[in-house]
Amino acid sequence: MTKKELNQVFWRSFQMEFSWNYERQMNMAYVYAMIPILKKLYPQKEEMAAALKRHLAFFNTTPHIVTFILGINAAME
Repeated sequence: MTKKELNQVFWRSFQMEFSWNYERQMNMAYVYAMIPILKKLYPQKEEMAAALKRHLAFFNTTPHIVTFILGINAAME
């Protein structure tokens, strides 16, 4: 990962407070924030679709801590 992708994830993480639903909480904003990392790691369309689907699970946290969680998940990917 380069600093560019990590900065993109950081700035996209601010959407956590605005994208919220009762079924899966903040999962859409979480996936939106992870897209720059996933694009770099999974260039093939099928792999990217599987990664996006995998990350669309239930996700809920405090927006103040989300950058820490996204950083850990980016490192794990």
